[in-house]
Amino acid sequence: MHHLKLTLVLTMFLFAGSTFAQAGGALNPLPATPTEPSNLAEAAGRYIGAIEQLHVLKSTRCGYALKREIPSYEKVVELEIQPAFPQQQRNEVAKALLGMKQDITRQGQNVFDSFYQYYTKIEKQDNNTACGFITGAFITLRKLSAEAFNRQISKRGQK
Repeated sequence: MHHLKLTLVLTMFLFAGSTFAQAGGALNPLPATPTEPSNLAEAAGRYIGAIEQLHVLKSTRCGYALKREIPSYEKVVELEIQPAFPQQQRNEVAKALLGMKQDITRQGQNVFDSFYQYYTKIEKQDNNTACGFITGAFITLRKLSAEAFNRQISKRGQK
């Protein structure tokens, strides 16, 4: 299970950082388009990271641009992620994800700050335009992450 926890941690941080770094103007050899996760743990990590990114967005100066309700981090872990794993791994997966919430939130805030800085300082966009771009990107990331997570669940069910 240590391998599962490590996969979840690395996936959330590397995926968020690499996907958003190019928009922030950072030199990054990784593609801006997300790659397909290779396993269920990686897909779960990406998905919960994207959910928390929306929660962070909701708490920022751009929160007004996100009209939809976002289920809580804890509810997503309990109702969506845990059931996707084998019974013997569910509690450990939940414990690992819940224990990482603070780090994931901090990473989400850093990503938001980088995006906002990029759009307002480098691209010279006004607040409303910057918030619209950021909100659209984060909603898209959540959608892509959810689809990838569901594909991994389907693959697991076919085995």
